[in-house]
Amino acid sequence: MRTSVSLSLLVTALLATSVGLESPAHALGPIDLEAGLRVGAATNPDADLPANPLGFGVGGRAGVGVFGLYGGVSAMHYLGGSGDVGPATIDYSATLVGFEAGYTIKSLPVVNLRPQLGVGSATLSASGANVDSSEGHLYLEPGLTAIVPIGLFFVGADVNALFLPGVDRLGGDSTTYVSFTMHGQLGLRL
Repeated sequence: MRTSVSLSLLVTALLATSVGLESPAHALGPIDLEAGLRVGAATNPDADLPANPLGFGVGGRAGVGVFGLYGGVSAMHYLGGSGDVGPATIDYSATLVGFEAGYTIKSLPVVNLRPQLGVGSATLSASGANVDSSEGHLYLEPGLTAIVPIGLFFVGADVNALFLPGVDRLGGDSTTYVSFTMHGQLGLRL
């Protein structure tokens, strides 16, 4: 009984401090600045490839929010993998550089949600034996980012669908690569 009363008081106190009170004023007014590091992974966009050109990735992003609207830049380098093509081993990797736009929903007490769209250039690289190629492609990456502000810092996670239209396959035909990406984030916010 005593534990349930204490738990009820704790929950009531947490709700009272997180709901109904104004958030602290930012030095920049309605402008939010964010910069962070991203670490994550992406699924193989083509089962016919001998290795995933994406895989584990590292990168970063920076952006500005004004009245909930968010715009920023992002860069990710995926280390890819190696696979055998005939007698040769080919190393694959990918680099994505682009812009992000979204809207931050701050109605939750602890977590900010941001549906967003990333658009930019994806460079797919293959090297080894007699192969050394890099091809640039448009990418579209709709997704959802969850951000937990902790003072001047934030931690977050994002899940996305990555579309790479117009990729030439080995047989000469063109296809759209589709991959799913997930990243953890850590950064600063002002």
